[in-house]
Amino acid sequence: MNPKVELEWLIHYKCNYRCPYCFFEGFWEEVEKHNHYQPLERWFEAWRRILKRYEYVRILITGGEPFIYPSFVELVKGLSKYFSIGFDTNLSCTKEELVDFVKNTIAENISLGLSFHPQFANYELFLEKALFLKESGFRVCVQYVSYPPQMGTMKYYKDKFEEEGFYVIPLPFRGKYNGLDYPGAFTTQERRLIFNTTGNLAMEHKERVEKQLNQLNVKNRLCKAGSTYARIDNDGIVYRCGHSVSDPLNAPIGNLFDENFKLLETALPCQQDSCPCEFRWLVEDACDKK
Repeated sequence: MNPKVELEWLIHYKCNYRCPYCFFEGFWEEVEKHNHYQPLERWFEAWRRILKRYEYVRILITGGEPFIYPSFVELVKGLSKYFSIGFDTNLSCTKEELVDFVKNTIAENISLGLSFHPQFANYELFLEKALFLKESGFRVCVQYVSYPPQMGTMKYYKDKFEEEGFYVIPLPFRGKYNGLDYPGAFTTQERRLIFNTTGNLAMEHKERVEKQLNQLNVKNRLCKAGSTYARIDNDGIVYRCGHSVSDPLNAPIGNLFDENFKLLETALPCQQDSCPCEFRWLVEDACDKK
């Protein structure tokens, strides 16, 4: 029996926000040169082949802001008929675009991470759109980046969103601020504040935040990234994980447009010192169970 797989698809490098804590801050003009927009039918054909090969496929759409991807609603409309879909959005789309999205996609197959960026978003308008999605049957949560300058309002917004019935997931900031490297530079008090924001979340999310804060060491540990999980770039090239995309030492494992493409058949040792997200695919050993 084929395993269930989760494929993270970076659809494009483009966003209408310029958050100072974004991975692409200062490099947007450069990374946008790497955008490849293929006809939707070519993508649908490739995804149909994947669906035939594996019994269950979950697609996690990532990259820049998805709602500014050309024909994004048509894309999700086609995929949500057959796949479980998840993606993050800053909800900067118009109300009309959101209505179109709701009318043309299958809510029960889609989950959304609604990223609230207080520097750019209006709370009332953001909340109105978030409630519309929730009331339309979509699984939604609110995400908030624990960037040092906006940590002072994190609990304030957490409480406001929770009052409206939303789960709030803190995203530990990763990067440099005032010459310090985060998340390692977070103080004990700041770590407590971030972790306390996970108050009403499932244990899975609590553990993920804790591991992101502690920068779990994964060097040489067996990881199923590449076999039950993979990262797909917008040109169809498939990598074991997000690290591989920017690491010249990690070669692609194939291309989604290749008719014979298939994932790796076994777990392989991780080549990174630490991992922000894909540690979910580490192979459990005796140490993990203590």
